[in-house]
Amino acid sequence: MEKGFLDKVEDNAAVRIWSEKTQQEKSDSLMEGLVIFSKALGQIDNGVSDLFGRLDKRVTPVSTILAKTFKSLTRPLYSGYEELLDMPFYLY
Repeated sequence: MEKGFLDKVEDNAAVRIWSEKTQQEKSDSLMEGLVIFSKALGQIDNGVSDLFGRLDKRVTPVSTILAKTFKSLTRPLYSGYEELLDMPFYLY
C-alpha cells in the first residue's frame, strides 16, 4: 500500500527533527563544516578558526577578542614607533 501525502509529510518532519537532535547532540553544525572545509583549502587563518572553535564551545572571552582585534587594527599605525622606542609592541 502506498503512503498518503500526510503520512509522507509526517515522516519528513520526524526525520528533520531527528536530524536536528542528532546534530545538536554531536555539536555538529553546518557553519563548523564550512569553516573546516575552508581551512583545508587555506582560505581561513588560525585566528578565525580559533574564534569559531571558542564560540562552538560556548567560551567567549569578549574582552580578549576585542583587545586582540583593536591591537591588530592599530598595529600598522604604531609599527614605525617600535623601532624608535627599541621595545616590543606589546610592552607599550
